[in-house]
Amino acid sequence: MNKILIVAIGLLLLMELVDFLPLPAISSGGAYAIILIAIAEIMGMIMMLVNGTFTDTRYYTIAKGAIALVLLGAAFKILHYPGADQLLIIPFAILCVLYIIHFFGKKDKNHLDVLKLLTVSSFFIPAPLFVVHLISEETIDVLITISHVIFWITFIDFLS
Repeated sequence: MNKILIVAIGLLLLMELVDFLPLPAISSGGAYAIILIAIAEIMGMIMMLVNGTFTDTRYYTIAKGAIALVLLGAAFKILHYPGADQLLIIPFAILCVLYIIHFFGKKDKNHLDVLKLLTVSSFFIPAPLFVVHLISEETIDVLITISHVIFWITFIDFLS
């Protein structure tokens, strides 16, 4: 499973790189770069989650429920139903708090654990703040870029 995910992530990153090359015959001007990177990151997160210790804890069951609430909140947001913002904010906060509790509950921590905590925090904290308009669009762009950098540092360290 890990080899398949690594190959898929590599292919997505290669496709993203080709999309940025200034060759008019094969480049679409970077239009799909963000999507390709996001898919590669999701696959990398799945790989780290499956091979990590978080899935062996009681917090993981609660996290699955929170993820279901995120999906429900996204559906509510698409359909413009009331309560969509709350259904998006609360699960993100729950997921972040669960991982922080898991981190501090671990007996043996190393630098990869700290990087994973930074990755989770940088991914889950800015989104709800943006949804409720507590941070601007320019700020969220900077935080998302920082989140990408932290993720790739964590993923490369995870692979080594």
